[in-house]
Amino acid sequence: MSLWPVGCFHERCVLVTGGTSGIGLAIAEGFAAEGARVIAAGLEEIARPGVTGVLLDVRDRTAVDRLIGGLDRLDVVVNCAGLIRRLEE
Repeated sequence: MSLWPVGCFHERCVLVTGGTSGIGLAIAEGFAAEGARVIAAGLEEIARPGVTGVLLDVRDRTAVDRLIGGLDRLDVVVNCAGLIRRLEE
């Protein structure tokens, strides 16, 4: 069951930072299930149906600019990148 109208994200380009694991990956897979062209950017390599995984450190502005500049369109951005400092918490 979808919360969105059928075809709402069909052929839309969605970028999910932090999209190669955890909540970000679940979000990326959800958009892909809705027909979006999804780019999941993160620090891990992934292979999922409908999701293109790219290695990206969002702290590297040049790498971010290169990724964004290489897209023909960008309709949705989900910033799910984060940092966990388990030993410091």
